[in-house]
Parts: sequence; C-alpha cells; structure tokens
Amino acid sequence: MLYIALWAAFGGFALMIVAYNLFELIKFVWFKRIGPTIYYLITGDADALPRH
Repeated sequence: MLYIALWAAFGGFALMIVAYNLFELIKFVWFKRIGPTIYYLITGDADALPRH
C-alpha cells in the first residue's frame, strides 16, 4: 500500500511540474507573440510588434 502511495505522490509532483512549465510556455507565447499582435491590430502601432 505504501508503494502505491509513493507512486501517487510522485505522480502528483510530476504533474505539478508539467502544469507549471505549461503555464510558463502559455505565458511566454501570450506576452511575446499574441499580446503584441492584438495590440497592433487594435492600435496600428508597429513598434509594439516583437523583433527577431
């Protein structure tokens, strides 16, 4: 029974790490790509677009 509890705890920890990294990726994509593009479409300010 302890074996199952340890695997469940490890799985929860791994899931938390995956969820955090996914959140960071979504945040990066929003603030670096999608957010400035929407701002440009609304205002027409080309300086808001990210440079490569």
